[in-house]
Amino acid sequence: MSQEVAKILIFMYNSTMSILLLTVTALITLHPVTTYAYVTPEEVLFQNDFFFPPTNRNADERARAREEERLENLSQRQQKDLAERNPTKSPSLEEVLASLADAIESIDNRTASPDEKRDVRVLDRIERRQASVPQTLNSGAPLAPTGTGTFIATGTIVAAALWTLRRARRMQGE
Repeated sequence: MSQEVAKILIFMYNSTMSILLLTVTALITLHPVTTYAYVTPEEVLFQNDFFFPPTNRNADERARAREEERLENLSQRQQKDLAERNPTKSPSLEEVLASLADAIESIDNRTASPDEKRDVRVLDRIERRQASVPQTLNSGAPLAPTGTGTFIATGTIVAAALWTLRRARRMQGE
């Protein structure tokens, strides 16, 4: 009789451990899949939470270029304000064409590094994406949790199932 009890206990221990090991392995394996189930690569790219600022490479050059651009814009605004305050002299067609040619030439001469061009493209895509996405994203029913709540719920369900099976086996053996 004691050998039968020992065999049953060993069987229950081994089957419980294998089920527990299988459950833990499945939870660890499926965790990344369930965590990112509702996040697409585009959402990661275009969300502010996942946006990283540019690196410190060429930071001095970028700061210097921005300062020059700011000073240029400031001088243009001051000239425009001065021209609006003194409307007596209107610029001639030759002056307007010369200023446009200078502006086009300065734009053509300004070369941006590949990092700056990439940053500008990424920021443009982010702005377009944020402008096209409606602001009421969570207007529907709440989604199932994909984090720690999932593991707690799954663990509770598995524990309840194992407990029920254990009780059923015990009652069957009596």
